[in-house]
Amino acid sequence: MKRRILGAVLTFAIVVPLVALLVPAAQVQATPLSPATFVPVTNITDVPSRMFVGRQLQLRGTVNPTNATGGDIQWSFTPGTENTTGAFFDDTHTILIAQSPGLVRIRATIPNGRANITLLGPSLEPFVQDFSIWVSHYVSHSLAVRAEPGGFVAGGGQFPSGESVSIFAMPHRDFIFAGWHSGDGARIANPEHPATTVTMPGNDATVTAFFTFVGGSGGSASAPPAPQAATVSRHPWLTSIPLHTAQARAAEAFSDIDAANWFSGYAGAALNRGWISASPTAQVRFRPSDSVTLAELAVALHRMAGSPTALGPDREVLQGQAAAIEWLRASGILTTDIQIAPSNAMPRQDVALVFDRLAVYMRWSYSFVRATPNFADDREISQSAQRAVTNLFRAHIIGTRENNHFAPRAEMTRAEFVAVLVRFAGHMDM
Repeated sequence: MKRRILGAVLTFAIVVPLVALLVPAAQVQATPLSPATFVPVTNITDVPSRMFVGRQLQLRGTVNPTNATGGDIQWSFTPGTENTTGAFFDDTHTILIAQSPGLVRIRATIPNGRANITLLGPSLEPFVQDFSIWVSHYVSHSLAVRAEPGGFVAGGGQFPSGESVSIFAMPHRDFIFAGWHSGDGARIANPEHPATTVTMPGNDATVTAFFTFVGGSGGSASAPPAPQAATVSRHPWLTSIPLHTAQARAAEAFSDIDAANWFSGYAGAALNRGWISASPTAQVRFRPSDSVTLAELAVALHRMAGSPTALGPDREVLQGQAAAIEWLRASGILTTDIQIAPSNAMPRQDVALVFDRLAVYMRWSYSFVRATPNFADDREISQSAQRAVTNLFRAHIIGTRENNHFAPRAEMTRAEFVAVLVRFAGHMDM
């Protein structure tokens, strides 16, 4: 009898757990989880990483994916970390205030952010992610945003070091935006675009917007400065096509140019002078993001110089691309240090070198409006191109790429080239 009782007890102890393992999870779990509707949290981004002593910081973050079903973010201090800044939360636990500099470590929790799969089925668990926030004293610096004649600007004020500040430039009628410049260490994200951002340095800074006068049609909101007015009287092409007309003509001639594009006025002005071509009967593509080739550069400069005669080996008169390239070589503008096939793209430093040599050949002089540049990638500019890059930059003919990089070996785009072409012509009173 005792053996039967003992056997029954052992059978119950073994069989019941096995049955529990075989029961579907949906029958065991009190609140079943549907995998078809639950979307777990993968991470949280866009959480602030810096704050200032005595200033409230609104804590916020972006839950990814955006359709995650875990709930709202709950904020707390990361357990086991030392709070040396005297930081504390307000009553809502969404605003953080620190009383001294240092590092604050906080935790973002989404109560039902992830699912844990067990033998008994899936169960909801919190999603947790920790972040660090640097606390410093608020020290602001002045950012002055100014405009050269030909337009107006917006932006500026008092900002701490490292702050990203939006700035904006708008040319007056018959002017083209020509670029931003700062010699005070302010990093301009895109110096060639009128709407961009500046990263504040650890000092006061000034950012200047430059504009190029391309024509006059009467009723302009701002007259050009005296030297440009004199240039206009000597060179009718500047008055023959106002800015808005140049932009509209470029948009009409090229299917991939919009009048609002930053380079549209330059393309229209170059087209008006015949330095670049378009079809008289149908729209063609300008391909602004494509790289400019040696052949395209040579043809444009040859036309800009008045298409001087170029002779071949047998003293025959050359035409088109061949004439343009031979003229550059015969003039000492295209030398052996630029070993590029006609169909190949032109690096930015080589374009600067060609334009600078053209200025020497034509006995033109520069009028510098910028300080000597200090590019972040100065050492990458070849020794032979250093002078040319400096001259064109100081004359505000050529600009930088992002974050004060000149990018000397990067290929120049067709949009950049047409801007350099028109600025060069305007600067040299052509």
